[in-house]
Amino acid sequence: MRIKHILLAPFFVVSISCHKGSTPKPNPPSGGSTIRLKDINWPHLPSPFYHFEYNDSGYITLASFSSGLGIYDVTYAGEKILKMEDKTLPNHDILQYEYAGDELVSIKIINKNGVNYRRAFFSYTPSHQLQTLDWEVKDGNVGFAQEQTMQFSYYPDGNLKELANHRYAVGSQIESRYTDRFENYDNKVNVDAFSLLHQDQNHHLYLVPGIKIQLNNPRRNVRTGDGVTYEIDYSYTYDASGRPLARTGDLLWTSGDDSGKHFQVQTTFSYYD
Repeated sequence: MRIKHILLAPFFVVSISCHKGSTPKPNPPSGGSTIRLKDINWPHLPSPFYHFEYNDSGYITLASFSSGLGIYDVTYAGEKILKMEDKTLPNHDILQYEYAGDELVSIKIINKNGVNYRRAFFSYTPSHQLQTLDWEVKDGNVGFAQEQTMQFSYYPDGNLKELANHRYAVGSQIESRYTDRFENYDNKVNVDAFSLLHQDQNHHLYLVPGIKIQLNNPRRNVRTGDGVTYEIDYSYTYDASGRPLARTGDLLWTSGDDSGKHFQVQTTFSYYD
């Protein structure tokens, strides 16, 4: 059981009743932000788990996770992220971003020897929301093998409804399928949706500021499929600006040896004021 993965997964929630209105078109992939998230923390995990630093224009210039397990310099071409460079030894991997117009279409992970060993491909709905994210990993000398597919569906208001994950049998990874359904969104700003794309500590953190998969904060997350399943109900506290300060959750295991038992989870957020 990956507690960190479970704590991150419930960042998207869906309203039980459908929201009215047309789906908003996401903004171009600009790195600037009026909300400057500083840290995200979970009990019993390295602290700060996520940390960000900014320039005067609100662009993230440094990002890290797991108390420095990965530390990245972020470089821009205009308003778009050009690359993220891992500064931790011995990696020095570079995450190279590629665009078609305003939309991010791929990320290539290149090691210090110049070898592209992992890559991602992004596809979008007609309303420019992220629809599919495919990861491939280099498979010996025969090219790339499918590693993971993430599929996204949305409510009419633009908040994520379901995130379906398919992990393929490649290397030591066992094939699995599971889905997270998000319900009962609040009307406050979301600051941590990026972590749904960064699902474990074995892979690089990557930022996609122009992709808005979650506008608000979920109050419920239901995991079904292979592996451990659960339901989580959340409550939030906010600051005077409506930014989340803490998220507290009651997690109910729905499979495995702990099925029927409850587990309390909490996330805290801090900002540069």
